[in-house]
Amino acid sequence: MEVPGVRDLVKQTLAGRPWVVLLDFKPSDDEEGDWSLLWPALRGLGHESIASLIRNLREHGLGAVVCGSEEEARRLFAGVRTFRVGLEVFDGEGRRVSWERPDPRRRRTRGGLRRKGERPCLT
Repeated sequence: MEVPGVRDLVKQTLAGRPWVVLLDFKPSDDEEGDWSLLWPALRGLGHESIASLIRNLREHGLGAVVCGSEEEARRLFAGVRTFRVGLEVFDGEGRRVSWERPDPRRRRTRGGLRRKGERPCLT
């Protein structure tokens, strides 16, 4: 008898799809806070998809988004700017792809990225 891990089953099921972003999340006791943390990061998915994904993340701790292209997967990956959400990306052949996560303590400005509270360089 074999007892595979839930993550392994999910990965096997999703193999062969175009691009998949697998998310894991440990919900807090503050449901509203979790929604407000996750909603902006997932805004490109559409309201129904976001609501479904957040419910899955809060209830099961796992969620998956099947993306039509590498570009969509990269956009979603870059949009999740909190370390409370774990991300794994798989290409169309089921191989895990390693991308560097953006630092959530840095925010975009017209002059590039800077840490929260940092003044832009005016040289």
